[in-house]
Amino acid sequence: MLIIFTILITTTSCSFNTIVPDKHSRVDLTNKEWYRFTEHNEIGYVNCDDGVNGLELWVFDDENELKLLKDINPNGNSDPLVLSEHLDSYLLFMATDDIGMGLWSTDGTESGTRLLKHLEIVEYGYGGKLHSYKSPITRLQDKLYIKAKDEKGSFALWSTDGTPEGTKLAVDLDFLEINNVINLQSLNDKIIFASEEKSWNASLWASDGTTSGTHKLLSDEIWGQLQEEPIYFNIYLSMIYFVINDSNNYNLWISDGTIENTYPYNRDSDSLKLNRLKPLGILNNNLFFEASPIGERNYQLWLSDGTKEKTRFLKEITPGGSSQLDKFYRNEPFIEKLFFMSDTYEDSVSLWCTDGTTKGTVRLTPPELNNIQFYRCIIEGSTMYIAASTEEYGEELWFSDGTPEGTRMVKETIDGVEEGGLWFEGDMLDGKILFAVENDGFAEHTLWATDGTEDGTYEFHRELDDLHSPIYTKRIGDYLYFNEQSNNDNRRFWRTDFTDEGTAIIMPEGATNIVQIEHGFYLEIVLLGDYVYFFADYYGKGKSLYRISSREIVKE
Repeated sequence: MLIIFTILITTTSCSFNTIVPDKHSRVDLTNKEWYRFTEHNEIGYVNCDDGVNGLELWVFDDENELKLLKDINPNGNSDPLVLSEHLDSYLLFMATDDIGMGLWSTDGTESGTRLLKHLEIVEYGYGGKLHSYKSPITRLQDKLYIKAKDEKGSFALWSTDGTPEGTKLAVDLDFLEINNVINLQSLNDKIIFASEEKSWNASLWASDGTTSGTHKLLSDEIWGQLQEEPIYFNIYLSMIYFVINDSNNYNLWISDGTIENTYPYNRDSDSLKLNRLKPLGILNNNLFFEASPIGERNYQLWLSDGTKEKTRFLKEITPGGSSQLDKFYRNEPFIEKLFFMSDTYEDSVSLWCTDGTTKGTVRLTPPELNNIQFYRCIIEGSTMYIAASTEEYGEELWFSDGTPEGTRMVKETIDGVEEGGLWFEGDMLDGKILFAVENDGFAEHTLWATDGTEDGTYEFHRELDDLHSPIYTKRIGDYLYFNEQSNNDNRRFWRTDFTDEGTAIIMPEGATNIVQIEHGFYLEIVLLGDYVYFFADYYGKGKSLYRISSREIVKE
């Protein structure tokens, strides 16, 4: 199968540039399932259906041409489900052959794609990848451990090195009378997981990958004094943090994965009452989290490096009042300062920032702020954009550089207080972002750009004045890529560097059904070599694979 791509750049009679990808490829992707890109060892994989072989895993070859990796299920769909953890030499995925579901590995070649064992994942995934809050897989050194059932229905942790002979039963959970494994993770040379036992008790376990080497981190004597409820834990900075209920008092516990170093923080005096454990983020090798004194609703800011000596109260956020703290989405990986939000329960919220010191933990926003959309934000380094509201202006875009004097409403973009809103998510480019302004309920949006200053905030493009959906941006190289959905439900694909000459719609000539395929609000695009690859339906005949150059636009 040969897929030929050409890249042409033209300027239309409109005021924007056009990048013209190749016509739709010879692969007619008519199936309506998810199309998800995965990269491993510089090889690109994608779930797709060519209308002949069913839903299978496809691969980009050395020339970055798409080909069927292996027809695993000639009689139907194999429904490949790529695991979120990989091995150095192999990509692992679940797929269904003519016998049933199994664990497979591949090195990107048909001959190197092999069935490891027929197993059934206990928590299934979605969108072509395995994801679950219960974390049914983890990697430990050169092996992958997966919670699954075999053909006989036996429940166990299985280990694999990516080969059939190296795929074995590791921990017999039925033998240990464990009813379910929750939050499977790895720490140093151990596997850590919480459990629901067949006796309905909850425990925290550590394992070396064998049944005999799997044990509880707390003795039965201690467990007997505790209330029976699930254990929720998080691993940060090579330490386990969890909260358990000891005689109706919630206590913070810390562990390095060994029994001798599993201990409560201050259990016998001035115990902390916690809302389980709500991590706010990591900064300078410290975990920041919220905690509350017993009987109070005022959540304080605490930090820990994993030792009792350096687990300490940092600052009371709302003295004399009641509040809770929330982390922001996308707080990492560009973190230089930790941003968090304080909600006082009386419809008063504030934006805070900390550098890990009491003096450097400061409130950034003025008192008149009454709402913060903490899931609508973009953070990079010590720069933050967020949607926030005041009684005077309603919801507007706010900017912060991590200082009170550098935190401000950017510009009034919406007339009135009641109507309108802001929509944005994704990446920055050189400190700038794109955001959609909702002008009339959900009927109309306009696209804006900003560098965080009032003078540098403007309606971005007059050709993009009929938006209907939120904007999600993805940075690749020197460009932001984004989707635009208009009120007639057409979706178009763009990229920009915030200049007129560098802003272009990605659309082939003669397209009659201008639709760019997206995964929810997220762009399913991938960079392979010097090209950006994506799936789109431009002609109303099914999804096809396209590519454009990731380099500078060259005018014709």
